[in-house]
Amino acid sequence: MKLTILIYDQVPLTDFVIPYDVLKDIPDLEIRLVSAKEEQVTAAGEEIKIQEIDHISKVESSDVLWICGSHSAQALIKEKDQYESALRRLVDSSSTIVSISEGVLLLADLGYLNNVQVACPQKYHRMVKRGGAIVKKDLTVLDGKFITVESHGHIFDLTFTISKLLLGDNQEEDLRTDWCFQPKYLYNTSELPRYGLKGTSLQRTLFNTLQHNANKIMRIPQVGQPQYEAGIIKGIYDITFYLFDQMRAIDFAITYEVLRHFPNVRIRCVSDRRGPVEVEGKGFSIVTHFAIQDVTKTHLIVIGGGEEGVISELNHSYLVYWLERICEGAQRVLTIADGIRYLGVSGILTRYENYIDWDQPIETGKYMIAQTLTEAIDALLILAKLNHGDKHAKAIQRYVAYGYFQED
Repeated sequence: MKLTILIYDQVPLTDFVIPYDVLKDIPDLEIRLVSAKEEQVTAAGEEIKIQEIDHISKVESSDVLWICGSHSAQALIKEKDQYESALRRLVDSSSTIVSISEGVLLLADLGYLNNVQVACPQKYHRMVKRGGAIVKKDLTVLDGKFITVESHGHIFDLTFTISKLLLGDNQEEDLRTDWCFQPKYLYNTSELPRYGLKGTSLQRTLFNTLQHNANKIMRIPQVGQPQYEAGIIKGIYDITFYLFDQMRAIDFAITYEVLRHFPNVRIRCVSDRRGPVEVEGKGFSIVTHFAIQDVTKTHLIVIGGGEEGVISELNHSYLVYWLERICEGAQRVLTIADGIRYLGVSGILTRYENYIDWDQPIETGKYMIAQTLTEAIDALLILAKLNHGDKHAKAIQRYVAYGYFQED
């Protein structure tokens, strides 16, 4: 079984990382990321470049074709001579075709959606109708072999739908259980109202919970450490992601999509050397422009998981030294799942163990040690609320849920 994921410039990381990470361990499933133009793609946000992917022309056939969305889709259509014949070949050979948000424009332009019911962002309704499509006011539409999704905020649920086609109902339930730590309030948006009410109902549904959690926060006395208060940060706020070979891509992708919408941030991805970092499963690489020796200070450092990658790096003596220095100077340190091992080997946890209250919400201390991705995302949303107010926190949530960023 072959799953081909088509990406192009300005694609949100979550569009392709979630299906890749969730489905990559399915036996006998071959997942290939392909690009419509060059063999390097710049993701949304500009800081992230994806490489070690094939051009679409190198793939002869596919069983499931997953077309990601991006606001650059219209520009890509103008250069369709670079991908048209190859994309037609994949559409014709695939038994299931998934289109995320703006990805439907590529199919409509090639004439595949005549009399096909689709979902797409409202701003593109006229363009899609010109291609003969029947636009439905639904978040997700299945018509024949086409599954179209209106926004970027339903990727987890859509991925499980595809897994059901690949595995059957019983195994799909097992897979969903394995990924039960998916962000409860971020991506399970089927229970949330549509955004036609300008977010009013969405705010009641989600941010009453968010406010409730934030109001429960109690400051933890940290003897021997400065008090890290959540206040307005003036100037540029530096965020550093430490990336490593065989890292779990989903930990990075989702936290990045949340943090890049914080105001006045500079995001830097570092690794033990400049250049491509291969993700878990070896499906693609993320290019880092900084080595650890290039970054000596940061406000927030994020370290995701990836068991094999973490274990292979723990004997890196300079990395251990750098982690100790960078974490001591940071205002906050966020680790996800087995990323905590980096803190353990650097001696930080041993030194501050008496000052970490494991029973309190993780966002109340400097060392935010998240056991799951869900916990990490919830903590970041609460920090957004505390540091930047309700409006901005709601805007970040709305972006993740519905794929657009707009403050009330």
